[in-house]
Amino acid sequence: MHSFFLSANPEKPETILAARDFARLCAGRNCDVLMDGWLHRQLGLGRLSSCADMSPDLTALVSFGGDGTLLRVIPHAVSKGIPILGVNMGHTGFLMEISPVSLPGALDRILDGDFFIFERAMLDCDINGAHRNLAVNEFVLTRGINPSSLVLDVTHNDELVYTIHGDGVLVATPAGSTNSEPCN
Repeated sequence: MHSFFLSANPEKPETILAARDFARLCAGRNCDVLMDGWLHRQLGLGRLSSCADMSPDLTALVSFGGDGTLLRVIPHAVSKGIPILGVNMGHTGFLMEISPVSLPGALDRILDGDFFIFERAMLDCDINGAHRNLAVNEFVLTRGINPSSLVLDVTHNDELVYTIHGDGVLVATPAGSTNSEPCN
């Protein structure tokens, strides 16, 4: 059985309607639909879940919104090897793959196995072994209000690239920059 986790931007009502239509479409094709608490309460469809509890067995995570909405859920999906389908409900959507009107055809292709997974460069930031974060866009590490400069070792594939002495460092992928908040 195919199963999908749905994520939407709570500040854009059109994302909720698109998620509802997709959930109904999935149910009509005997697919399991999961979603986080706020979306589940809005729609009363599918099963209650959370980003943190997504199973690696999901067929895909489907994100309704713009790039920021997608960026909030990427670390959760990537850490479990779950493919992501971005539905562009925003203005530009550099990271989004399809529009809402394309969803029925996209679902058919997914169920038929007629798709490919596009892999993007990501960053993995480990701060003294205590904090590990994944990012599609960039990491910015700064000294903040501390008047002392930072000493940062930057590595790639466990090999030291360089050591920085200064106010901070910004490391980016080709995807660019979008401000986002973590998924709860």
